[in-house]
Amino acid sequence: MCLNFTLSLIPFLAYGLDKMAVREGYMCLRESTMLFFGLFGGWPGATAGRWVFHHKTRKTALERLYWLTVALNFGGFVIAQYGDEANLLATNPR
Repeated sequence: MCLNFTLSLIPFLAYGLDKMAVREGYMCLRESTMLFFGLFGGWPGATAGRWVFHHKTRKTALERLYWLTVALNFGGFVIAQYGDEANLLATNPR
């Protein structure tokens, strides 16, 4: 649970700092970096950061990639949780 929170906190803070940098005219984080944070477990924090800071919500291409990272996270979770059961069903049809 603590690891999940930490992994979500990183992209949340990244979205907030990036929004602040945009407003102040400083260099921003690369979009690929922000997607990377979300891809490797931090998608809840990325979702919250996008919502709270109203950041990176209008770019259609980025929006598609963002939701792809969320789907990949869910897919990875399902495989991690039920991968062995899926293999059993595939090898032992009813």
